[in-house]
Amino acid sequence: MSSSVEHFVHIENIKNFKKRLEAATDDAQRKTLLTLLAEEEAKAKQLDEALGANNCATDVRPDIRVILSLPSSRSAQIRRG
Repeated sequence: MSSSVEHFVHIENIKNFKKRLEAATDDAQRKTLLTLLAEEEAKAKQLDEALGANNCATDVRPDIRVILSLPSSRSAQIRRG
């Protein structure tokens, strides 16, 4: 797989995991999604570094901190507006 396609896949997976995390209400599911998100971010970061990318569009940690600090139902309400 070419590096640009691989990068695209990582970014899309990260977006998908973030979206699913926003909707997750079960703690076990949230934990699994957080693990998958962290793994995907690590892969994307490694690829960014290998490509010499100056900016990393894969950093979603600030959003995750907000989500984790709120009860499940409250985080979904805030994230949707």
